[in-house]
Amino acid sequence: MNGGRGLVKNSADWPVPGLISHTSAPTPDGWFVADVWESEEAFRQFSEIVLPLLREAGAPEVEPKVYPVFNLVTP
Repeated sequence: MNGGRGLVKNSADWPVPGLISHTSAPTPDGWFVADVWESEEAFRQFSEIVLPLLREAGAPEVEPKVYPVFNLVTP
């Protein structure tokens, strides 16, 4: 996803601009991922890149849930 540069540690490593926040954690059934994007369009552009890569890697089919942000606190 990031050109083979290893673990993504910075929003500049993302393949499209617009990422505000990314969190992921292992769960008993796989992974939980929560992202905050500047716009739904930026997220859609990211999805067009990442979903085929996830399928190629054998990840299960998932339908992302999109919610409008109510409150965002940043440092």
